[in-house]
Amino acid sequence: MNYLVKARARLDLKHHWRYIAGDNPAAADQLLVVAEESFKRIAENPDIGSQRSFRRIVGVRSRAVTGFGNYLVFYQTRGKTVVIVRVLHGMRDLPRFFLKRRV
Repeated sequence: MNYLVKARARLDLKHHWRYIAGDNPAAADQLLVVAEESFKRIAENPDIGSQRSFRRIVGVRSRAVTGFGNYLVFYQTRGKTVVIVRVLHGMRDLPRFFLKRRV
């Protein structure tokens, strides 16, 4: 399968990079590398993630970013494409990020 990373997910990664880079720029760079690897792995096997339930959004799955277990990739499968919709820290109020108007 192919994958598409939504602009919002790229923005999430940018924010995470800035936060981590404040203490450890090398780790921040590594987050970007392993996130991209995680996207590829998800596209190869979309069922690998856990099914999530957010009131108005169906078919969302999540998978931890390899080596950064607190960061979760949220994605949906649309036809033959995996759409990466968000990359969020797992300790956030996750349902709040999945209101219909924000995806």
